[in-house]
Amino acid sequence: MEDVWHSRLFNVHAWSEHKAVMELTEYIFRSLDEEQQKTIRGRANNRGKTDLYKHLRIVLTDLYVGWKTDPTLCTALSFNRNDYRVGSRYNGLHISHRVTDVCHILEDQGYIRISKGGYDRVGDGRSNRTARLFLTDRLKTLFSEVGLESWQINQHQDQECIILRNKDIDSRKAKDIPYEETDQTTAMRMEVNALNELLSQHYVDITFLRRPFILRTQQQGNVRNPELIPVDQGQKFMRRIFSRSRWDCDGRWYGGFWQSARKGSRRHIRIDNEITDEVDFDGLHPALLAARHGVVSEGDKYDLKEHICEEVSQFVQRDTVKKLVLVAINAKDRSSAFRAFRLKFDNYSNKTLSRLLDAFIDRHPYLNDELCSDQGIHLMHTDSLITTHIINEFVAAKKPILPIHDSYIVKSKERLFLDQAMSKATIAVVGTDLTRTSRINEEDRLFELDRNYRASEDYDPMYGFEDYLEPLIEDVSEEYLKRYEQWLAKKS
Repeated sequence: MEDVWHSRLFNVHAWSEHKAVMELTEYIFRSLDEEQQKTIRGRANNRGKTDLYKHLRIVLTDLYVGWKTDPTLCTALSFNRNDYRVGSRYNGLHISHRVTDVCHILEDQGYIRISKGGYDRVGDGRSNRTARLFLTDRLKTLFSEVGLESWQINQHQDQECIILRNKDIDSRKAKDIPYEETDQTTAMRMEVNALNELLSQHYVDITFLRRPFILRTQQQGNVRNPELIPVDQGQKFMRRIFSRSRWDCDGRWYGGFWQSARKGSRRHIRIDNEITDEVDFDGLHPALLAARHGVVSEGDKYDLKEHICEEVSQFVQRDTVKKLVLVAINAKDRSSAFRAFRLKFDNYSNKTLSRLLDAFIDRHPYLNDELCSDQGIHLMHTDSLITTHIINEFVAAKKPILPIHDSYIVKSKERLFLDQAMSKATIAVVGTDLTRTSRINEEDRLFELDRNYRASEDYDPMYGFEDYLEPLIEDVSEEYLKRYEQWLAKKS
């Protein structure tokens, strides 16, 4: 049965000049009637076949990527003609609303089936969705003859990697906005492109995955809908995204599929089939705020050293405080911080959350004026500068690195190089060295907490540390090994 929620977004930057894709495009174009061919050609009848077939080739190329990821996948595509702005720097292939005409033609010829989208103005939002494209057996048969892996398709042709965003006052959705090119944006683009080029030469995968994608849920209002994140060698494209129409807000590196993996799953990531380690900064944002006040932040910042209130078990207090502080750093005031905490985590009362936050401030009084004062967006910019410094070190040494904002995954043999790069970066950006923790050390701490918790009188079998302690036995699936062998064979 077709599932409209088992879907992926249409990619406007999918492109291929491989002979098999060119021949497929030509074959399908010739199968159309004269009027349909004229619609696809449009008025650009003097540019040669490459441009004449551009929209058809983009649609077929992206549908092929989805089919190779999972034959049961459908593709979500907007039929709102206003969503396709030809002159935008974020539309590198300059596709127009003609892409929707192509889809209607492909449906008319029996290559795809379109499931219309809808908007429920009075409901809970569960039925809100864009249209879905489903492949018919006719197109699947043609795809089976192409013989390419999804990573052999360029899924980021001419895609902009320096993004400036703003948020409409009346909308929760951020929009990518235009900007003037400067020496700064050019230099940043060169840095991001250098990492993308380096990562394109290395194999990155999750060993236990039988099917090459991560399933997670996406919050849309009060509704959580399933979301599929493909895991393949075409999903390593990184970008830097800035917020509030300013170059000093955010600027973090986004995009790699590993950023969507749960922390416990990330330990199963391998680079070039080599075991990896992940190192992160200890409480980076509080540490950055401490450094701003000339305070050397050492030890576990979220350990309050005493049990504060009965509503929060002592064995979950530390992690609750951590979540609360990170939310408070991003909030404009306490009430909004507490609302955000309850929306994302547990439904504790304002009184309980206030007691925990006050206890944290008692241990770190220099942070009193920093919490609940909208600091997060600026701290993200600072940590993006640190990350950029580290990435540039690895790129210069031709060593692959997978950034996750305040942590980094590298081959285990490169852990010392990473530690040195992190030290140099923080000294260069904030003037002081900041403490770091490797994945192995963190796992040891959680195992100890779990053992103590299970032996305590407060133990509740409904709650444990399973979200953090996924099986640590290395699970290498046959499917992973097959994917890696295919990579080696086709890269050689």
